[in-house]
Amino acid sequence: MPLPPPAAGDLPAPLSVAEFMADIRLTDATEDDDALRYLRAALSEIEGRCGAIVSRAVTVPLPADHGGAYQWPYGPIITPPAGVTVSLDGYMTGIDPAATGLTLTVGRNPIPDDLALAVFVRGGELWERRRGRAGRPQAFATPADNGAPVGQRFTVAALTADYRLPGFA
Repeated sequence: MPLPPPAAGDLPAPLSVAEFMADIRLTDATEDDDALRYLRAALSEIEGRCGAIVSRAVTVPLPADHGGAYQWPYGPIITPPAGVTVSLDGYMTGIDPAATGLTLTVGRNPIPDDLALAVFVRGGELWERRRGRAGRPQAFATPADNGAPVGQRFTVAALTADYRLPGFA
């Protein structure tokens, strides 16, 4: 089950669209909406590897037969509900057996600089592939490496390596 995206609108510092645009040296304010789309796409990809980066409340319906335990599908959990024990892999016990759903806050607070940088590097890769280095649209290249320059591919992997959570790709 994919992690629901953060609330609509701009993202919090250090992942704001203004900071992203400065990072990719984009000064045209008419590109704000497009830059935010690329930033959100990069964030979604990195969160797919490392779990939630931006803090947000996520509600999950519980199966009727949960019996007071549930494997939470998203991490990392910032604050578990009172009386609930959470293991490192997100397995929760102590849930009210009558509960039909759980709302937890997931993400990281503060956002680690290396994860923010990984999001910006990946967002920049997506932006350059779509817009081209000179700002002109270009066709997507899709070789086995997904068209990412070799140095950047390894940079994102290195920046996210310490944050990969159990059960995440």
